[in-house]
Amino acid sequence: MNYDLTSFLQTVAAASASIVAIVGGLIASRLITINTERNEIQARLSEVETEIAVIKTEVERDQNDIDEDDALDFLRDNIKELVEQKPLDEVYKVENRPRIEKNTLQKYWDRANATLKLMYDDDKEHEEDTDIAMNEDDLPISLVEQIKNDFEYEIAKRIAKYFDQQTRQSRYGSTLSAIISPPEISMTGIWYSKAKERIVENQNKIDLLTTQKSQLQIRGAALNSPKGMKMGLFIFSLFSIANIIYPLSISPFNTSDIKAFLTIKAISIGLLSIGLLAIVFYLAYLLADGKK
Repeated sequence: MNYDLTSFLQTVAAASASIVAIVGGLIASRLITINTERNEIQARLSEVETEIAVIKTEVERDQNDIDEDDALDFLRDNIKELVEQKPLDEVYKVENRPRIEKNTLQKYWDRANATLKLMYDDDKEHEEDTDIAMNEDDLPISLVEQIKNDFEYEIAKRIAKYFDQQTRQSRYGSTLSAIISPPEISMTGIWYSKAKERIVENQNKIDLLTTQKSQLQIRGAALNSPKGMKMGLFIFSLFSIANIIYPLSISPFNTSDIKAFLTIKAISIGLLSIGLLAIVFYLAYLLADGKK
């Protein structure tokens, strides 16, 4: 007597193919959603990084303006020490509570020294000239043409004024010199306070955007290796091999051995049952992971 399992095996393969198509479609849909979200996160991450870079540029610009103004005030108060070419370590007194840190001030002190040297060099070059062209700030035009930045120009004005005061003092005495040229008073403009406020506001924005960037990076890293996807591909690969490829590979199946008939049938049913249970547990795992 012949026992035929062909129709049974083909039914198992067809049913398994339908299951793989339905559940595999759900997984494919999730992968598409993950990929879309990953692209959105990447785009948002690029936007955040651009915003941070722009705001940092604004902070640096405002801070540079403040530092330059503070440096000018310090140099105005210590113009004598500058002209005497004293090192900043000797001039800077923490107890006087300068508005600018010494490390930040050092580069401005160096630039002021370079301006002083430039003035000495220009004066030496034109010391024999009887008629030196001057601008409205009483600086030699030959010197002004060599100065490119406003900071150096302002320092040159103050050094020249200091020399002029010393000349007056030597001619008329210190009392008359003080009357003619009273000491400058620091009058920090409204822009200074506004710049300080902008720095605080922009720094808060940077902190917020940095937090967002960190969260986006964490989320992006999680989406780069979505939990459960590798396991899902592994389960469906084994399910397809065991319940589609295997039944079709032994079909058609005819045998006169009842034991072989029952064994193949039991194996096919067992593989299908194990595969279905694995899929059910996997879907339950995805549902729990989605809630989490």
